[in-house]
Amino acid sequence: MKIRVDFFIGFVVLFTGTLTNVVAQNLYVKDVLGVPVNVAKTENTVGSPYFTDDWTKATVQLKNNVTYKDNMYVRFDLEKNALYFKGKEGETLAFVDPVTAFTVSTKGADTYFKNGYQNIPETTVDNFVQVLNSGTVQLVKVLKAFTVESSDYSSGVKQKTYEKSAKYYLIKGNTAKLIKPDKKAFLSALADKQAQIESYIKSTNINFKSDADLSKLITYYNSI
Repeated sequence: MKIRVDFFIGFVVLFTGTLTNVVAQNLYVKDVLGVPVNVAKTENTVGSPYFTDDWTKATVQLKNNVTYKDNMYVRFDLEKNALYFKGKEGETLAFVDPVTAFTVSTKGADTYFKNGYQNIPETTVDNFVQVLNSGTVQLVKVLKAFTVESSDYSSGVKQKTYEKSAKYYLIKGNTAKLIKPDKKAFLSALADKQAQIESYIKSTNINFKSDADLSKLITYYNSI
């Protein structure tokens, strides 16, 4: 009987050890590789270069098709076009493996960013752009942050302020066309279906200052 017990205990130990190794390997494969980043705020700079100042829950897709979403919190630096994630100790880390797309959730809404776009002025294929809709024709939004320097004439102290810009582009095939977020510009850009588009704008009361409404408009255009 003792032999049987020893055999059973030995089997359990062996099995448990094997299982532990498998789990450890899986955790290693799924673990996010990151390197520390120094993001100390520039002295005398007002504002922030980030899409959102706080760490934001996100889903991140890497070039190797690995996707992270559990306990993933990120900040997107618009000035550097860099996506950072929050480490276990709250530190700021940069992804080692290339990121191709990510979605951040803010105020109950998802915002989707993707790179790989060609022929968008003043950007490269590595630049992340906000994608407002999918389909044959896409509407994307290019967000950037930059600093403006000013001087206090009374004290002579120079101060920098972060400002942000947003430009919209319609993507048709490999062509990216800059478009103003107003009715006239959209009717002109979508002239091949202008009658239907104009009727849709009127019936749905499209707000051209709303990204959600602009997305709905292009989605409708792709459907007709």
